[in-house]
Amino acid sequence: MPWGNKQTATQRSNVTEQMFFDQAPVLADEGIAHCQVTIAFPPSPADDAIVRVYATLDDAPMDDADWDTQLFAEYLIEKVSDATARLSFTVSGVYRFRVGVQSAGTLTRTDFSFRLSRQPEQAAARQQSSSRRRAG
Repeated sequence: MPWGNKQTATQRSNVTEQMFFDQAPVLADEGIAHCQVTIAFPPSPADDAIVRVYATLDDAPMDDADWDTQLFAEYLIEKVSDATARLSFTVSGVYRFRVGVQSAGTLTRTDFSFRLSRQPEQAAARQQSSSRRRAG
């Protein structure tokens, strides 16, 4: 399964309440997203981070889209040291999604990156189409 280029959302700093990243990947033609969230924890307090994923059917701009009120997925990143923690997960089966992070304390820095995959039949069709264009 071929993967697309790595895409990175705008970094968020000093996160306390839920903040969403500025990327909302569309899976319509791609199928699966391999996502990675990176959290930089401060020395104290010892609060964990929560990563939440929401879905929508809308193509509207991110702030105007009709996002689900119920979570598609939720992950807990436990603070085990002052080090940076990373969580990888996949998203599939939805048209579009967005990722938010939150902590009861303050997160120094958070990052969200992802790669979209092409389904095998879509990748083969694109390769065939590309080969025909080069041969013609």
